[in-house]
Amino acid sequence: MFMGLGMPIPDLSNKPGPGRPGWGPAGSYDFQFEVSQGQVGITVLPNTGGQGFTVKWQNETEQFINAGTTNLQSPTTDAGIISINKKTDPGFCDDFAVASGQQFVTKVISWGSNPWNRLVSAFKNCVNLTSVEKTKLYGVNTMMESTFEQCSSLVSADLSELNVSNNISIYRMFKDCTALQFLSIKNANSKLNLGTLGTAQSQIEAFMNVGSGVSTGCEVIIKDTEFVNARTSATVLLDLFRNVRFKDTSDLSGLSFSGLAFDYGLLFQYAHVPQDNSFLNISNWSFNHTNEWSSQSLFFRFNDDAASGVNTDIDTTGWNFGKVTGLSQWFYYCNIRTIRGLSTWTRDNSVLFVNLFRAFNRWFNAKIPANDNFSSSFWANSRLAGNQAEMFFYAGNTSSDAETGSFPNLNGLGVNATSLIDAFRLSKWNTPVDFTGVNQYTGAGQVAKPTAKDCFKALM
Repeated sequence: MFMGLGMPIPDLSNKPGPGRPGWGPAGSYDFQFEVSQGQVGITVLPNTGGQGFTVKWQNETEQFINAGTTNLQSPTTDAGIISINKKTDPGFCDDFAVASGQQFVTKVISWGSNPWNRLVSAFKNCVNLTSVEKTKLYGVNTMMESTFEQCSSLVSADLSELNVSNNISIYRMFKDCTALQFLSIKNANSKLNLGTLGTAQSQIEAFMNVGSGVSTGCEVIIKDTEFVNARTSATVLLDLFRNVRFKDTSDLSGLSFSGLAFDYGLLFQYAHVPQDNSFLNISNWSFNHTNEWSSQSLFFRFNDDAASGVNTDIDTTGWNFGKVTGLSQWFYYCNIRTIRGLSTWTRDNSVLFVNLFRAFNRWFNAKIPANDNFSSSFWANSRLAGNQAEMFFYAGNTSSDAETGSFPNLNGLGVNATSLIDAFRLSKWNTPVDFTGVNQYTGAGQVAKPTAKDCFKALM
C-alpha cells in the first residue's frame, strides 16, 4: 500500500496482538498490560538468582530493578502500556501484583516467555479490566490465588495456552468475575497438579460467581484436563463452580480427578444454565482416587432460578466413580430434568457402596428415560448402611404426567439400612414401582418397601 507524504500514520495504539507496537515476542518486552489515564503502583520481585529486569512505563521511560521485592509507582499518569522483562535483561520478574490504581488497568496483553512463580492477587480488584488476551502463560510451581478475583468488568479471559509444570494453586482465581462471557483454561500437558503452594491449601471458590451478572451466562471451556491432588491430604474443591451462570455452549467434559482424595462438596451449588431446553456438558468425568471417598451435595440447588433454564439436562455420560462409597445428597434440591448417561455410570465394584442418603431427594422435575436407567452393574457390591431415608423423596414431583420418567432400576442394589423411611415418598414415575433384584440383608431394620400410595401420593 502506497502512503503519500500527506497521509496520516495509522493509529496502532488500540490494535490487539502482534501488530501492536512493542507487543510480546514480536517486540522488546514480554509481559505487558494496558492502563488508562492514572497512576499505577506495582509490586515486583526478580526470579531466584536473577540479575534484574526492566520496567518500561507508559511514557517510554525505563527503570531497571535489581533488588528484592520492590514497590514501584508509575512516573506518569498517561494512558498506555506498562511493559516488564526486556528481552536483553539478565534476569526476569516472576512475582507480580498491581498494588494501587487497580481501577486504571484495562487489559492483559501478553504473559511473555518466562516462567511465572507467583501471581497471587496480581490483578485482584482491577474493576475496569475487560480482557485477558490469548498468549502463552508459562509457569513452574505457580501460585495463581485470587489472580483475577473481583475483576467485575472482565468479559473475556483466554488461558487456553496455559503451560504450568509441577504444581499450581487456583484458589479464588476468578472469583466474582460476574461479567465474564468467555473463559477458557487448558494446560499444555492436560494436567493441573493442585499442590501445597501458597497460604491456601484448598482450591475452593476458584470460579465462584463467574458470569452470574450476564443474562445469557458465560461460555466456560475447561475440558480434557486432569486435576491431580499432589498433597498428602484431601484437596478441597468446595464451591468450585458455585453460582456460575453457564452458557449452554460451555464444555466441562473429560475432566478427571486423581491422587489421594478430593472433597467435592457443593461443587455446583446454585450454578445455573439460563437457556431453556438446554444442557450442560460434564460428560466423561473420572474420579481416579487411590482411596475410598464420599462427598455431599454436588448439585445442591442447581438451576434454582425458576424464571429461566426450564427443562435443563446435564450430560454425565461416561462418568466413572472409581472407589466411591456414597452419593449423599448429590442431587438434593435441584432443578434438573434429565441426568443423561445414568446407564453408563461405572465404579470400582471391589469397594462397598454404602450411602444414598437424600441422594436424589427433591430432584423436582426428574425424568429417567426407559433406555437410560441405572445399570445393575453400577449397584453391584452395594450394601446401604445406616440411615438411607429420602433417597428419591419428591423426585419428579413437579413434572407433568407427560414428562415423568421411569422408576429407577435398582436391580443389584444391596440394603442393610436402619431406615428407608420416605425413600420414595411423594416421588412420581410413569412405570410401576419395582424392587426386583434388591437384596435385603439381615439386621436391615426399617426396610419396609414403600407402597404405591407412598410413591405416587402426589397424584392421589
